[in-house]
Amino acid sequence: MIDSYKKGKHIYTHWDKKSEKVTVVPKNTKEPSSTITVEVPTYLINGFRANIFFISHNEDEFVIDFGFLPPNQNNARISTRVVLSPRQVKKILLTLEKKLNTCDTKSPDSHRG
Repeated sequence: MIDSYKKGKHIYTHWDKKSEKVTVVPKNTKEPSSTITVEVPTYLINGFRANIFFISHNEDEFVIDFGFLPPNQNNARISTRVVLSPRQVKKILLTLEKKLNTCDTKSPDSHRG
């Protein structure tokens, strides 16, 4: 069974529990030809657990490594490396701040520590 729904500017399509397609409709456009389709590979559907991260940068790019450090151990395993421009990092920071403010409005005691 195919399940499809729209939330904000995203259209989510689920074929089964392991397959998802996300279509992003850019702002100020009404033409279907200007949509961006993002397909999530099956191995990424559940994501990766990350409880540790490292950030390095130079004037041209930021590198963010996400990893998992098991309890009572001192060896972390990096699962994802993301390379971004400084402009992309600024956009992510603004988006995260907006999302956190939305979460705080719904549940003021969570998410900020």
